[in-house]
Amino acid sequence: MAVLAGCAPGGPEAPEGGEAVSLLGRPLYAGDLDEGALAAIDLKLDADPDNLDLLIEKGLLLEGARHFTDAIALYSARLVDDPENVTLLRRRGHRYINVRKHAAAIADLAKAAGLHTFEKVESLGYKDNLHWAIWYYLGLAHALDGDLAPALAAFRKSYAYSADKTSLLASTNWIHNLLRRLDRPEEARQIIEPIKEGMGFSGNYYKNILVYKGVKQESEVFDEETARGFVLGTMGYGMASWRRANGDVEGADRLLRKVAACDAWHSNGVMAAEAELARRR
Repeated sequence: MAVLAGCAPGGPEAPEGGEAVSLLGRPLYAGDLDEGALAAIDLKLDADPDNLDLLIEKGLLLEGARHFTDAIALYSARLVDDPENVTLLRRRGHRYINVRKHAAAIADLAKAAGLHTFEKVESLGYKDNLHWAIWYYLGLAHALDGDLAPALAAFRKSYAYSADKTSLLASTNWIHNLLRRLDRPEEARQIIEPIKEGMGFSGNYYKNILVYKGVKQESEVFDEETARGFVLGTMGYGMASWRRANGDVEGADRLLRKVAACDAWHSNGVMAAEAELARRR
């Protein structure tokens, strides 16, 4: 098992008025919340407090504004009375990742995996695909904690339950990069082999994979100087991993530092860059 030194199990405490503090010491803050929409959902919940769909709707509103601690509190309150609710465990586990509490995330997502009945479905969007999401975010939590073998195993299971292009490409990207990190280049090549141009794919993970395959040069799909937000997070971390795997350690580290400072602090790539740099301290 390849294990890198992990970060503090519970994650650092949030600054006053903030959501979290990054593993590199950067305070992280929520965005603007639509108070009118929140009030409207609260009115509905007051009238129908047991309605799980309404509770999830409120949680999604909070998450969308990066009010992750409020979303975690919302899910936690319901989980007191419904501790085996897989949907809530998946959602809370994901948001523990965002606030840099990897051990709590792993506990929730592993519990969800043990409770859920998994099935392979067809043509299900990743946002609705609980079968994929439990394994994907468990893989992410392990990867951020530096535990590569369990991360790879979980991402492989997410790959098996992917049911749309977005989930397939996301799982493929992480499996490829973990295999390269584990010095298994032939397996890494095999996992991306089915992804080809002309298949209707798009997005940042797809562009990453085209570079991994050698179909595109990094300069054709990614500009380190101008990339911002989720493009910088997703592609920046992917390109940093690719550079390191191909011997450009200086270029990889430079890009990692830029990604870790990105404003999209809840992006998976930003969290991964941050965690990688923090483990070197």
